[in-house]
Amino acid sequence: MGKNFIIIGGTKGLGKEIVNLISKPNNNVICIGRTSTKNVNPNVKFLRNDLEKITFDDYISIFKLLGKIDGICFAQRYRSKANETNKFINEANIMIEPIANCMDALIKYQSNKKMNKENFTKVIVVGSSYSSRVGYDQDWGYHVSKAAQLSLVRYFSIRSKGKYSINLLSPATFIKEGTNDYWKNTK
Repeated sequence: MGKNFIIIGGTKGLGKEIVNLISKPNNNVICIGRTSTKNVNPNVKFLRNDLEKITFDDYISIFKLLGKIDGICFAQRYRSKANETNKFINEANIMIEPIANCMDALIKYQSNKKMNKENFTKVIVVGSSYSSRVGYDQDWGYHVSKAAQLSLVRYFSIRSKGKYSINLLSPATFIKEGTNDYWKNTK
């Protein structure tokens, strides 16, 4: 029997690699992103939605579409530009608020379900080692956003009541499309 997954930010980079990895026969994958991608895999349904605009009700609708949710992965991309005004507010709307809205919706969605291992959901937030450390290659907005993601994971982990698990993965780096160009131009 297949599994049902939701990948938030699965159109490029690590999110796209995750989508490709889990989109096996019998699995259903919903990929949420603002950029359309040509999808040749019948196991992946693309939902175009900008994370700055996705709501609690949007998540509830997605959950109802799937029924059972085996896994949710947040792999959204940090978008801030160097001289942007309101940098942290803009990033919070992409990197933090969509996670909080999704988790609040998941808790509500699961509230009336009889819990067993069939209804248990695993949630992964792709963070950064910069959630608890500091490096030179990213600006302050990135560091603060990643630290806030870690705090959200802690906040929602103590509210799980055994209905879901939530974890932050903090890779130092990962190989994906564009990685070589980034590191070639970065000290």
